[in-house]
Amino acid sequence: RVCAVRTMAPPRVNVTAKVKFNRSTRYKIELEDGASYGRCVKKWEEFEQLYDALEMRFGEELRDAAHFPRYATRKDNSKSEAVEQNRDGLERLLNKLVQVPKIGRDTDLVAF
Repeated sequence: RVCAVRTMAPPRVNVTAKVKFNRSTRYKIELEDGASYGRCVKKWEEFEQLYDALEMRFGEELRDAAHFPRYATRKDNSKSEAVEQNRDGLERLLNKLVQVPKIGRDTDLVAF
């Protein structure tokens, strides 16, 4: 008799943001893995802190998996374009990180 092992696919991470002209942008993170759902709100600086913590632990493995996105500013674009570029970069970053088994299970990333 053969025992089948069910592997769970990494969750899909969605990041949304609203343009706010007088305040720092907050990014809403929604996570869905088929069995559960979660969401939270983070600032850009919190993403930087997470990446720095993961880089200290995983070094080259992390840099090979995903680079931290460049912060788009209003000097380069309109506010709404900058927010959209930043949102897209953060969403791609998180989705790449959860795809790497060792990094995707890291306690800091899971708690984030």
